[in-house]
Amino acid sequence: MRPEQEATCHEPRSRLYEQLKQGHRKPLQILRALTILRQMALHPSLVLEDCSGGSGKMDVLLPVRATLVQRNIPTVHASLKDR
Repeated sequence: MRPEQEATCHEPRSRLYEQLKQGHRKPLQILRALTILRQMALHPSLVLEDCSGGSGKMDVLLPVRATLVQRNIPTVHASLKDR
């Protein structure tokens, strides 16, 4: 996650944590909180409308993948190549 995305996500994460601390612990409320947190971890714009920018994960992944391809190291598991 990019630093600006981390700052944007801090408030919603804190709000969810406070709701759980205050007794909102029914199974569906916990599941909802976990789902929102997972979506924010995947890409904050899935949850936050005012979140701009791309994915921090892609910023890390693409240069690594380029290096692997350049060194002729497989980037896809052999069992998935024929699919």
